[in-house]
Amino acid sequence: MSVTIGTTATSEEIKARWAFSEIPSPRFGPSYRGHGPSHLHDLAHGGEPFEKVPPADWPHLLEMISKHGRNEGFVSNIDTLGGATFTCTAWHLSDLMNSHVLPTFGNVSYPVFLTQNPSIVLAGGSPRFDSHDPRAVASSIDPGVPFVQREPCIVIRYGGHDVLIEGYLRSLLWLRKNDPATPLLVWLPN
Repeated sequence: MSVTIGTTATSEEIKARWAFSEIPSPRFGPSYRGHGPSHLHDLAHGGEPFEKVPPADWPHLLEMISKHGRNEGFVSNIDTLGGATFTCTAWHLSDLMNSHVLPTFGNVSYPVFLTQNPSIVLAGGSPRFDSHDPRAVASSIDPGVPFVQREPCIVIRYGGHDVLIEGYLRSLLWLRKNDPATPLLVWLPN
């Protein structure tokens, strides 16, 4: 991974990194197809690190994530519940277990999230099975496949809790790896 513990980044960079990491994603990538410069798609699908993306291209990524990859209101949580800057921080098991999850996963603590069925909570409040839920995806990945974290997860703060906004699959695969010597890297708001 190119990001080291202690690295700081603006909220704009965090959102650009988020968009770039989703371009090749089987779950979110289709929403990005046909949007933004083709060289960004080539870099992302080629497995290049975000550091190869010039800052002049960040506005393209911000538009792609806000208008196509996700909705603008959701992405704006980086600014409203995060902050102007974030720092790459090492999380350990206790940090992850003391965090909370997004309302779409029930707005519960991470340990409760782990024990629930893979589903999303619909607007009406009732859950529905979701085969794209990171818990379902994690269970479909062979545990023998080595886990390599390419990008830190993103955390915001809400209701006095650290809330994982992005990186659920990575957090699950890291947890399953069960290697206390290797921390989970997260972007924490300053």
